[in-house]
Amino acid sequence: MLAADRLARAAAPGKLLEAMASAWLIVVAVLLAAGRSLLGSYSPPSDATILTLSAGALPVISLVAARKGFRTVATIACAAVAIPCATMYSNFFKANEAAKSARSLASELRRAREPVYIFREFETLSALPFYLDSCVGIADPRSGDLHNGLLLDPQPERFPDIAAMAKRAATEPLWLVVPNGQRKNFARDPLSAMFVEVRSVGPNELYASRALARRWDDSPSVHAETAPPQRITLR
Repeated sequence: MLAADRLARAAAPGKLLEAMASAWLIVVAVLLAAGRSLLGSYSPPSDATILTLSAGALPVISLVAARKGFRTVATIACAAVAIPCATMYSNFFKANEAAKSARSLASELRRAREPVYIFREFETLSALPFYLDSCVGIADPRSGDLHNGLLLDPQPERFPDIAAMAKRAATEPLWLVVPNGQRKNFARDPLSAMFVEVRSVGPNELYASRALARRWDDSPSVHAETAPPQRITLR
């Protein structure tokens, strides 16, 4: 916005400003028409209506100003469309944080002291170690990002195969996070018999090892100290 006056004099003739404002109007109109289908299962932010009206009004102001010869006003209004758009983008993620971010999952697991593993798919939950502020293991890793590293340094404790993970789950208290894209694979995998379903957290499913489930059965006080499950379903 500080550069708008200079840009208007040097590089933004009226026809170009009209074209830019018209392009913004087309973008806003398309988003309004297809917005609900684009959102799918996600929720719009509470201020979506106001932000959308702002994003539509600014190009109109820019277009009118450009046609009347007020190129500085037209440039500022056209540039300012980015403000409601960026706000909408930010607020969308806040409104759907549980479904899009690993932070809500980390808040569930942060109260527990047991090791945390992800089933196969590292990329979807790559932010989980950041929010937990601790290392996370990958059970039966199938990650392209980790492939070469695992060839050079396998680290079977942190990246166990199915047999090793099943053996650990039988004797050690562990958490296993199954990303949404891996639910069907996990249900068909023999490893699923070694874990107890705890709850869904966003698009992910949280499981506890049978050793951890037995601890709940034996000690209600310990159960209360960890993340309390809403349902337990033995497979």
